[in-house]
Amino acid sequence: MLTHHTDSTATVQAAEAKKVYAIAYHSDMSKYGPNAQLTAVTHHWGNYYTKRRAVGRRRQVAAGQRAGAASRTA
Repeated sequence: MLTHHTDSTATVQAAEAKKVYAIAYHSDMSKYGPNAQLTAVTHHWGNYYTKRRAVGRRRQVAAGQRAGAASRTA
């Protein structure tokens, strides 16, 4: 069994040629080793980053409103 931590097709292709299994990382490489790829670890960060940005934006707005209120009362 082979595995790798690169976004390269070479490991899965080598596994296919040697008739052993491979575990891909970051990308589904099954089209490069259809008989070799056992599984793949893939990351889908889009929703996480979208949610984190929304939280950050709400905090910025709230901080700006607090700062504006403080300057008006001073």
